[in-house]
Amino acid sequence: MRRSLRPLRLWYERAIAFIILLNVGLVLFDATYVRSRNQHLWLNWKVFEWNDIPQEEYIALVDRLNEAIANEGLESLAVQSLLSQVQARSMDIFVENPPFRLLGRYSNLHQIQERIIESTGLTDLNAAISQYWSRDFIARRGWGSHWSEFNIEIRPFLLLYEPVLDYDIIKGIEPDRGAQDYVREVAQLKAILEFEGPDSALVEPQLERLKDLTDRMIDEEYAINSVNKSGKVNRMKTMMKNYIYSEDNQANREMIQSRLNLFRNPNLIQVIAPELLWADLSAKDAFYEFWSRDNFQEDNWRESIDFLRNDFYFLVGSMYYRHLDSTGEFANRFLLIDFPFLLIYWVDFIVKVLCRFYREKGIGLGLAIGTRSYDLLLLQPWIPGLRVIPLVIRFNQSDLIDLEPVQKYLGLNFIASFGQELAQVVVNRGIGQLQSRISDGLIQKAFTKTPRDANPEAEVTIENGEQKQRSFGSITGRVWEVTACNVLPEISPDLEAFLRYEVDKTLQKSGWYQRLQKIPGVRRFPDQIAEKLVKQIIQTLTLNPRKSYLKGQTEAPDMLEEQLKERLGENFRQKLQAELQKNYTFEEMDLLLIELLEGAKIGDRNDSVPQPQLNPVESNR
Repeated sequence: MRRSLRPLRLWYERAIAFIILLNVGLVLFDATYVRSRNQHLWLNWKVFEWNDIPQEEYIALVDRLNEAIANEGLESLAVQSLLSQVQARSMDIFVENPPFRLLGRYSNLHQIQERIIESTGLTDLNAAISQYWSRDFIARRGWGSHWSEFNIEIRPFLLLYEPVLDYDIIKGIEPDRGAQDYVREVAQLKAILEFEGPDSALVEPQLERLKDLTDRMIDEEYAINSVNKSGKVNRMKTMMKNYIYSEDNQANREMIQSRLNLFRNPNLIQVIAPELLWADLSAKDAFYEFWSRDNFQEDNWRESIDFLRNDFYFLVGSMYYRHLDSTGEFANRFLLIDFPFLLIYWVDFIVKVLCRFYREKGIGLGLAIGTRSYDLLLLQPWIPGLRVIPLVIRFNQSDLIDLEPVQKYLGLNFIASFGQELAQVVVNRGIGQLQSRISDGLIQKAFTKTPRDANPEAEVTIENGEQKQRSFGSITGRVWEVTACNVLPEISPDLEAFLRYEVDKTLQKSGWYQRLQKIPGVRRFPDQIAEKLVKQIIQTLTLNPRKSYLKGQTEAPDMLEEQLKERLGENFRQKLQAELQKNYTFEEMDLLLIELLEGAKIGDRNDSVPQPQLNPVESNR
């Protein structure tokens, strides 16, 4: 029976149950976050590209300024108004309300601030921004030079995605600095090609910087807390070799096919094990060829940039660095999120225990705590995954789920399983004891001891001896009844055929039988005698015992016949005992019986006793 709760208490229990559910969901998210971070990051990157951001409005404002200067000149009032707007907007997004995802000295914002300070020569950021967009400063430098610097040094970082998630701080994760430098240099190369053209003198130095960063990324021995970076670098190397060497695909395919007879299709290898295609080719050479001037000419630089954007940006950007805590383990600050839940659990537990302790007389504090023992799993922060157990119990108590059928089913299956195990133990133990008795000579004692020796208490307790003697006589009589009335008559045809065969075989070997076969008129005489003899023997063995038994049940017993049967049985028993004691007969019988019983034990073979299927509904009938 489920205990019904008062409405207010029921709603309270349900609220606590949903709080536990939320907490367990956060525990599961925390446990899988590092492994699934790439998926979260990719989704966040797509959202960043789809959404409108303040940096785009800022770039549009600067583009309007460029058009106004080109059309009206630097001295026009419209340009002065736009310069004032750009100054104010620059102060807003670079100083007061930066919309960038990452702050600090390794962020895109810091790179922009440093370039403005370096360009103006001022140390104060506010003053540097005001001067950078002042008419006098631009007139002194020339708008062309100023515009080119903005497009190459500032514009690329305004729209560059920073791979950081809000939950990274809990796991001590920050973007890998070397990887971010690599992405920024690629973004600057793209800006140079777009605004200055592939023939610009800035292209060659930029390509050299990218070659140096590539060497550093490939050759560097990464620290243990630069998580999963080496694996992603290997993927970068494979992708770059595939992009560069696929143009000379025929020669490389012939090389691969000569080494891998199992795979004759390079496309199949490309799917299953792409690293095998270019295993003998240098990744550095592939990167050097990619970052060459020939690969960024007027007719092909956009294709190369598209390859970087589609394949490289996210892979390099997803590399991250993870901090270590004071114990040398990876940082995990989940307790910052878990602490409010722990506080709720402790307050709820203490209130319920004290209420029961003071409300119910005769109950101790230990027993009051014991009744809420499942809540102890909520109070510990070390293994938060165990909170699933009290979550299920709380949902059941608050009538959100009904576990009664499950409990009944599990209980019945437990009983069935326990019964099976108990039967196995009892049967195996009984068989084991019987094996021990057989090893001690039980069979030999049964055949060699007299009834008095087998039961020495019969000398003391006459009544028990007489009762056992009567029981033994009853068993013997029943065996004799079955043998005489049922068994022997049923096997008489087989017994007659066997005796007939043996008699004929004996007659065939005798000389007088062969001589009689030659005398006419008496040739069939031996066969007739043998046939009558066999039938007489069969009748004596099969029919006479039945007649004798039935006669003994209805008429007075023949004393002489009883004496003869008793003497026959005694002599048979003595001779059987004597013969069985020869040639280790009992030892062989003991070994055979022990092996037979060993095979009969439950659980020692694959064909164990099947577990019964219990139905909780039927069990209540």
